[in-house]
Amino acid sequence: MINFHRTACVKSGMMAEALVTAGEIAALVSKLAGVEARLELPIGGNPWRIRWTIQYADLNAMQTANATFMANADYNALLRKIADYLISGASLDEVWNVL
Repeated sequence: MINFHRTACVKSGMMAEALVTAGEIAALVSKLAGVEARLELPIGGNPWRIRWTIQYADLNAMQTANATFMANADYNALLRKIADYLISGASLDEVWNVL
């Protein structure tokens, strides 16, 4: 199993808007890839962060899903929309192997 995590930093005062759009992204990703995309908030540390977590069967499944996302007009529109609420360059993507 592979876990993909994307953590993004939200601009001050934009959390409500970011959460709505992040939820739309999670729902669309779940629909397109047939997997659960979870939206998470930190308990400690910087409170102005959101994170999506998606679990894939393997790296091939992740690669196939990513190609599907990038080819989807609705997904790309949501990325453009959420960019207004996030700090540019302050995102972190991680891929973890589940043992």
